[in-house]
Amino acid sequence: IQVGEYDKILFGYDPDYLKFKKYDGKLPDNFQATFDTGHDALDMRKNNAIHEGIVLDGGNAVRCGNKVVMTNKVFDENPEWTQKKLVNKLEELFKAEVVLLQWDKREIYGHTDGILRYAGNNNVIVNTYGFPEADSTDRWMNERIHKLLKPYFDEILPMDYSSVKIDEACDCRWAYVNWLQLDDLIILPSFGKAKENEIAKSLVEQYLPEYKGHIYMVEATELVKTGGGFNCSTWTVL
Repeated sequence: IQVGEYDKILFGYDPDYLKFKKYDGKLPDNFQATFDTGHDALDMRKNNAIHEGIVLDGGNAVRCGNKVVMTNKVFDENPEWTQKKLVNKLEELFKAEVVLLQWDKREIYGHTDGILRYAGNNNVIVNTYGFPEADSTDRWMNERIHKLLKPYFDEILPMDYSSVKIDEACDCRWAYVNWLQLDDLIILPSFGKAKENEIAKSLVEQYLPEYKGHIYMVEATELVKTGGGFNCSTWTVL
């Protein structure tokens, strides 16, 4: 994870969702992958760091200005750390305040890159979580996410798909904020003829006007079936 123009941190990539038998022998070597890119990184992997290592997925660390937003799944992945000590260490490493969201254990990844993106000026774009129109737990999760973020950000900008009838809703809508963002370009996922496609593009143009005319949608249905979107499958480097 990049924390500055030249500073990068290599965490342990050992997620529970890759411990199924079908993944035996297929776990990527993130040290080798980092080495192959030509980037040096502070090694914070378990059993390799001089100090205590930390297990963390990149998708569970969304930088929002001087804050990093994570779900509290990070505590489950690092049970040997006390929660306070782990947060303090992460804040030291990221040089940023850590903001923690509730992990919905119905969702195995526990990532925040399908929940929100930074809009600048201490404002954050927050996706609609699940289907709050039809599911009480999703409705509670939406309320919980907004409540936890409110003390830290000036404005919460919602990705609101409530105009789409629930029987016509796209089950990939979580991935719209899982976009690829460069200095002058955003690539948003699209999903067939989903009505949410144009809503998502319109809202991103509204919330990030500096990108208007430079936001493109690319079909991502097959990619999302593997469990991730464009942010999950790319690594942008400053």
